[in-house]
Amino acid sequence: MHALISHENLNSRSKDVYDLAILLPKANSTILAEALKRCFEFRQTVVPSNFTKVLKSLDTKSLERGWVSAIASVPDKPHFNTTLITIIRLIGEMKGACHG
Repeated sequence: MHALISHENLNSRSKDVYDLAILLPKANSTILAEALKRCFEFRQTVVPSNFTKVLKSLDTKSLERGWVSAIASVPDKPHFNTTLITIIRLIGEMKGACHG
């Protein structure tokens, strides 16, 4: 999540998008909120007050270009936009976590 947010519109780490879609449903929102806070602080990066808003505002052109390579070994290949929407929805559902 840190890489996805901190690289902003220059992010080409498409695999992170896929990984988040797989891992977020398994995450405990309280533990995730604390882990994100610590990660951003450790990396001396401002913790977003609203992760959902930041994710929605990203220009995803670079991420989309690398998507085919990122999911090359994944069966039943998901579409990039569907996967990103899933991440945004999951983050939005985590009350208290990722919402400053």
